[in-house]
Amino acid sequence: MFQIKTHCKLAGGETLVELMIIADDFTGALDSGVHFAERGIRTRVIVSMEDDRSWEEGLKSGETTVLVVDAETRHASPEQAGRKVHAIVSDGKKAGIPYIYKKTDSALRGNIGSELEAALRASGEQVLSFVPALPRMNRITKGGKHYIDGVPVSRSVFGKDPFEPVTRDDIEEIIGLQSKIPVTIAEDPEQLSGIESGIVAYDARSEADIERIGAKLAASGQSRLLAGCAGFASILPTLLGLERREPEAAALENRLFVICGSVNPITKKQLDRGEQAGFPRFYMRPEEKLDREFWRSGDGERRVRQITEAGSGKDCVILDTNDREGTPDTLEYAGRLGMDTEAVRRRIPETLGIILKQMLDQGLNAVWLVTGGDTLLGFMKEIGQWELKPIRQIRPGCVLTKLDYNGREYHMITKSGGFGDENLLPELTEELKGKQKGEENGISD
Repeated sequence: MFQIKTHCKLAGGETLVELMIIADDFTGALDSGVHFAERGIRTRVIVSMEDDRSWEEGLKSGETTVLVVDAETRHASPEQAGRKVHAIVSDGKKAGIPYIYKKTDSALRGNIGSELEAALRASGEQVLSFVPALPRMNRITKGGKHYIDGVPVSRSVFGKDPFEPVTRDDIEEIIGLQSKIPVTIAEDPEQLSGIESGIVAYDARSEADIERIGAKLAASGQSRLLAGCAGFASILPTLLGLERREPEAAALENRLFVICGSVNPITKKQLDRGEQAGFPRFYMRPEEKLDREFWRSGDGERRVRQITEAGSGKDCVILDTNDREGTPDTLEYAGRLGMDTEAVRRRIPETLGIILKQMLDQGLNAVWLVTGGDTLLGFMKEIGQWELKPIRQIRPGCVLTKLDYNGREYHMITKSGGFGDENLLPELTEELKGKQKGEENGISD
């Protein structure tokens, strides 16, 4: 593959940030940043809430090669999302960062058009090259249309999402919902588009296609501003020639605790399979999901202890916010409280954040599997920390991270609700126990 040598040094010998990645949610930031961290490239993942400018601290660091900023724009209005991305990219360019990558969702959820336009305008570049495919998870772009598991994205599980359904399949149409920037579809990965301005969206059906596109862009000097999901991001360590070190090792706990805040059918199947394997599954009642103060009360603390003790000695325990079949519907219950769907979407991650913090404070020792960017963010808000350290990818889209909290080191596996195969929980549990690889403690690369 064509490789660019970029190693930039500050006057004092420290490394300048060479690549800035802007994601729209926390799990997306981690599943792009991990491709650098697991190669020993110094990577920092920062969450930037609302109107704060926390990324400025990362720009000043002399110990960061790749700065990943979670802009938290997935659920913002297009205008808000555009302003936030424009500010981050502008500051990155002023700081002298040579390469900018706008990370997008692999199912094309969120403010795709407004964020790509903002990145292009703030960068000072003429062309933004966009490769939305993630072939290793069967998410491809063909003829300018996006497909998930062989079906157009609008007819996939992401078209049925109760909070943010994807309603278009055509990349140009999706961008055009929020932007008037000209969009060119490049269907041949062997050929550059040749256009002089605007957004170029590339078809890609395989990892080889993505590598060919990256090599062509690098050779032609068009790699300073790129966009795509974790699939395109995964080739950037080699493409940009980023300096590598020995990756961090991690000694892991030997049991798994699953905190599920995702309604995605893919995750539901994983939980069903885990329950079939004999893992205890605790469903939260509607009032438990929506009443934050319950969990701060003595009754709530006793409920946390009950769940913790009931799962004692189990290899894997599941706490699930999905409604059990035949039980009261959470949205109906919320309606009686005067809460709309958006309020429910915000409240449940906040509640889970309280629960997870209490479990840590009570000393539960496990690797945590946290599904959904909102769930992860709810926890980070509760403990008042805004960084996680990615270590390695243990499955496509499943990122092992490290958290330092109250003087202890914890490990979490984070994943988007739409990632992972049906046997994810039994497989992870077996690996943590060291049965598959004969390892005493740890998950293999």
